[in-house]
Amino acid sequence: MNDEQPLPDMVVCLTIQSSTKQYLAGLHKVVCLTIQSSTKQYLAGLHKVVCLTIQSSTKQYLAGLHKVVCLTIQSSTKPDLAGLHKVVCLTIQSSTKPDLAGLHKVVCLTIQSSTKPDLAGLHKAAILFPPQPVLLTTCLST
Repeated sequence: MNDEQPLPDMVVCLTIQSSTKQYLAGLHKVVCLTIQSSTKQYLAGLHKVVCLTIQSSTKQYLAGLHKVVCLTIQSSTKPDLAGLHKVVCLTIQSSTKPDLAGLHKVVCLTIQSSTKPDLAGLHKAAILFPPQPVLLTTCLST
């Protein structure tokens, strides 16, 4: 069931619909995001709004943008994303703005791990557990 095979880098665009704070200072705020597009066919239908909560971070705010944060997907408008109520770890690699104050800057992230190998609707364990982590370039905007 868990075919661990490498995948090419995938581009996914995310739009932040709302936030409980203007910027992610405490990294414990709820934001909504929509996956707009993907270079991978089985991610193409994920144009749905999900809510996530950033659980923790190695830094109080995303200044260096090379820190590991944890997030939990709380809910989804699509049934096959219902299993995404799992904690995954990500590393923000870079950003066009250090503090993400406007919440509309480009960041790169790598999914490091997940509490569920196939991440439900994504159906591909290789997304989370390839020989090398898959790099997702995200476009964050308000």
